Amino acid sequence: MSCTGCSSKFGLLTREHSCPNCQFSYCGKCLKTTVLVPKLGKQHKVCRTCLETINRTTASKTEEIEPPAALQKRMEALNKQQPQGERSAPRGDDGSSLRIEEIESRLQKLRQDTKDVIPIQADIEERLAKLKEVDVSYYRQPPITVYATDAEKASSLFAEVMHKVAIDRRRAQVIKATTDEMERRLRLLRDLSRDSVDSSPQESKEEQSSNVVGGALATTQPTELRQSVQTASDSKEDPPIDEVARLMSEEMKAAHEAAKKGVDDLQKDKELMKELGKIKAKKTSQKKEDDGEPDSDDSAEADAIVAKVLEEARLEELGELQELGLDEGGEVGS
Repeated sequence: MSCTGCSSKFGLLTREHSCPNCQFSYCGKCLKTTVLVPKLGKQHKVCRTCLETINRTTASKTEEIEPPAALQKRMEALNKQQPQGERSAPRGDDGSSLRIEEIESRLQKLRQDTKDVIPIQADIEERLAKLKEVDVSYYRQPPITVYATDAEKASSLFAEVMHKVAIDRRRAQVIKATTDEMERRLRLLRDLSRDSVDSSPQESKEEQSSNVVGGALATTQPTELRQSVQTASDSKEDPPIDEVARLMSEEMKAAHEAAKKGVDDLQKDKELMKELGKIKAKKTSQKKEDDGEPDSDDSAEADAIVAKVLEEARLEELGELQELGLDEGGEVGS
């Protein structure tokens, strides 16, 4: 068998009980409420159905019973005394009436509707706009959101990548061209320095003068380029490619002007060397004619002039090599 209320089977753990009112079988969980059973006159544990039935019958039988006459008289006496008490209450010294009025006012405030206190949406928007110092329409109007399609996103991303690749390619080309030009001029400077070591004093002077021109060509543009690169690196953003090309063209012009100036100086040096050679040849012929009696003063003066010119050329070449980071042999210094 099973419980009538929860349909659980009876066994060792679930024992069978009987409702004293309806005599149906229930488990211990279904017989919890204790109530007075009218037909037995005692309190017993009954089922839920019997509990509802007993409560319904007792409620119908219970009628309004008139209070006793003594109670009615007592209540009438209290009602008559209450107005007198209210009139005499302010005369008391304890201030109980004031306390009662204060309590009643607080109670009325608590009973008031709190909906008026809660701010509405418009009030919240106005306050927020004032705090952020913006227009109220910024919060009242819905935000406009523009959504791009997948194709538009892909095309914009592709265009951005291609633009970056083009910029990197142009920058690499400019850097490579500048590096190749500097290496070519450095090789030329090394060749000139090596040739000047193996030449004669007069040829050494001419080649050193040409080396000065080559050094001017080799050092003018790298120095100015280095200064422009340092100026560009000091700025917060990389210069555009067009700006780099413009700077390079200006530096090339300056290098050509320096080369032209060096050629002019070289021509002057050649003329000076020719004059010195003539003076030296003349003095040599005079020596032979005077039978080995040289004019020591003139020859010493000519030798001093030649030595001075050669020393100045050597110092200029050494200074240019130091600017390029090379030693006297044309090798890169440590």
